Amino acid sequence: MSLARWLMLIGVIGLMAISFGAGRAIPGFKARQEAEALRRERVPDTMRSQHFRSRVSQFRELKSRPTTIMIGDSLTANGNWNEWLGPSVANRGIGSDTALGLLGRIEASTPASAERVFLMIGLNDLRTFQVPPAKVAGWTAQTVGKLKGRQVYLQSVLYTRQPKLNERITALNALNRRLCETGACTYVDLNRVIAPDLLLPQDLTFDGRHLAGRGYRLWADAIRPLIPEPAGAH
Repeated sequence: MSLARWLMLIGVIGLMAISFGAGRAIPGFKARQEAEALRRERVPDTMRSQHFRSRVSQFRELKSRPTTIMIGDSLTANGNWNEWLGPSVANRGIGSDTALGLLGRIEASTPASAERVFLMIGLNDLRTFQVPPAKVAGWTAQTVGKLKGRQVYLQSVLYTRQPKLNERITALNALNRRLCETGACTYVDLNRVIAPDLLLPQDLTFDGRHLAGRGYRLWADAIRPLIPEPAGAH
């Protein structure tokens, strides 16, 4: 075979190798592009954490039949609701959860027996991921839509010790209140009793965000009248 033909053959083989390599690389490249887009948008993804998956898998397996559930992030998860509000109340909170994470798990977290749902979500979206309040409110509205047939109490996201963050919380709460004005839910303004000065009181928190015991007592006292006593209770 002449030198020219050898060179041509080598060139063709080289082009085929490049094309094959590019074809194999494209899926990985696209995945990296998507991951980078999510990173830039700071879309929260809590659903991959072991803690999140462990909690949701337990919710699917539980055989209890609560009529009231408390659902949200660590603010909800840290509350001893069964003791504050009675044996018919179950805790479906997950630490570090977000509005998007809650949207993805709402069916698994809500047993068929639940007649009413007390929902609070969004602080981690605003604080950790810098998600715009409107986007958080949109995810929350979708979650409320999946709870049709139940009484949904959409609780205000609690203020913190950070004034700038509280401005974003105010914007989110205004959107949530507007959602409830459509009849999709009942808005419960917890800040009215827990943080009436638009700032979480120092004596109600350990870290500026999470509640101390008296904060949970105020929270429980605020919603207790909305939970009917079980038949036969005294």
